[in-house]
Amino acid sequence: MSQKDNCVYIGHMIDTANKALGFVSGVSREEFDNNEQLRLAITHLLQVIGEAARRVSLDFREAYPQIPWKAIVGMRSKAQYRTKVAKGDRKRV
Repeated sequence: MSQKDNCVYIGHMIDTANKALGFVSGVSREEFDNNEQLRLAITHLLQVIGEAARRVSLDFREAYPQIPWKAIVGMRSKAQYRTKVAKGDRKRV
């Protein structure tokens, strides 16, 4: 994978994280908990970030060990699992 590809994925992660931050800016925890649409949007954005992180090359990830790559990629799986459980899709989990 080229350095350019890695930069595209990193840029996508940053843009998506900024979008998520914009969605929750000024929103209290109680408002967040009571807003299913917002929770689902944030869950989707977390999945997008995790998927982009998964596509970053191993060489790039090894060059930046201070970034918690496994945690970011793992966040995608956790968000996906929680969405399925919340929707009652436990059979497919």
